[in-house]
Amino acid sequence: MNTTMLKYLVELSGGKVVAIDTNAFFNRFPMDAYKDELYSLQNLGFVSLLDGDNQIIDIGVNQKAIDYVSQL
Repeated sequence: MNTTMLKYLVELSGGKVVAIDTNAFFNRFPMDAYKDELYSLQNLGFVSLLDGDNQIIDIGVNQKAIDYVSQL
């Protein structure tokens, strides 16, 4: 699991369960390179993804991610 990416997701969320600014996220972690990692985080319950046309449209940070990052 990419903890650096997970920390950045939580940072973008402001420590709240919300959808983040995907443009800011993908500027740092390009979708083509990190799409599989995002789906892995979704399978683990850390994020929720909304996708369409083979693109991730929205990324929601879940409480599980916030709790996990706060323990690091």
